[in-house]
Amino acid sequence: MEILKENIVKVYINEEGNILHEKESYSLPEIIRILAEKRKANPEIVVILKVKPEAPSEMVPKFIREIQKINIEKFSMSMDP
Repeated sequence: MEILKENIVKVYINEEGNILHEKESYSLPEIIRILAEKRKANPEIVVILKVKPEAPSEMVPKFIREIQKINIEKFSMSMDP
């Protein structure tokens, strides 16, 4: 299955626990609002989360729970060295 570039939304969590998207830093509620708007405009979005190994461990489960609440089902995660 090929994922179209316009359906990909990249999100990063850095060492300090900051959430980054398109070179901007957001709080968890802010990024969830942005993702909800993107999903409303395009139900086919795929969220790709890259996490630094040093990021606070609680950030990833919080992020996943929040995207599940807004019905984002297509999700991928990787560690960003």
